[in-house]
Amino acid sequence: RVDFDISKIRYHKIIVMTDADVDGAHIRTLLLTFFYRQMPEIIQRGYLYIAQPPLYKFKKSKTERYLKDDSELESFLLENALSDVVVTDAQDAAIEPSVVKNMCRCVERYERVQGALARRRGGFFIEQLMASQSLSVDTFLAPERLKGFLDDLAETFKARGFLDFAVHVDTESHAHYAQIVSRIDGQTFRFRFDREFVNSGEFKELKDLYRQLSTGFALPLVVNAPGNANKEPKTVAGWVDLHKQLHKFGRHGAAIQRYKGLGEMNADQLWETTMNIHTRKLLRVEIEDAIEADDLFSMLMGDEVPPRKEFIETNALQVRNLDF
Repeated sequence: RVDFDISKIRYHKIIVMTDADVDGAHIRTLLLTFFYRQMPEIIQRGYLYIAQPPLYKFKKSKTERYLKDDSELESFLLENALSDVVVTDAQDAAIEPSVVKNMCRCVERYERVQGALARRRGGFFIEQLMASQSLSVDTFLAPERLKGFLDDLAETFKARGFLDFAVHVDTESHAHYAQIVSRIDGQTFRFRFDREFVNSGEFKELKDLYRQLSTGFALPLVVNAPGNANKEPKTVAGWVDLHKQLHKFGRHGAAIQRYKGLGEMNADQLWETTMNIHTRKLLRVEIEDAIEADDLFSMLMGDEVPPRKEFIETNALQVRNLDF
């Protein structure tokens, strides 16, 4: 670092190339930290770039397309399906493709948030909370009100397992909460059910998405393929099932290859997607806010654990590509 002199730089385009998966993202973050801390002038002058290798390759008949990530794949499959089908409601009224796309995006977000909330509580429990019309923060004001709500909810669990709970009072807030044990499909969940959870941004967002997906259209929906006599109309209960059906149509007859890393590509594929200056995609690294960037690097890569833990917990629901 002492000997570094930006005026002697020989290359004005330094490209960071890592795999298009979580491990690659970790390595990329380490390299970005190095440049930001040791050679910030390279970033300030616009010399640092990130290669954008694709995670998927879609091939159908003569159509070949590289897709950057899961989000791009989802969008492409949806576009591919909607080019061949028409969606109508229960009254046989056609629904505009732009509306279908928007509702499918709602489904994707709903499933992402619902999955995050369900990890420690069970998907079936969250589904029942979404369907409930009586749940609100007022449910936790009196023990008999909370117990009555959970008693009603327990009836729906009989076919799937059991729901056991004990109602307590929080000595600080004087609000009531329940310690719940639920066993669904052989899996046990133990958690606290309180007004903070019902009043959280994630729960409110999920409730809003559920409302969007449940109202405004005459259900069920029907998927028609006017240009293909071999495809029978498909009736689906709602938007979640429609989303699955459209993705099935989008994948039909196609080969989708997932690349785990750059080393798995053939030489010609690596050239076409990542090395060829005419077809490759590069992202230039820029610093829009130096103070904010410095704070972010210090938090994510520094020695202090509590700030990093808080950041992860706060942004957990925004994660798009997480390998398990």
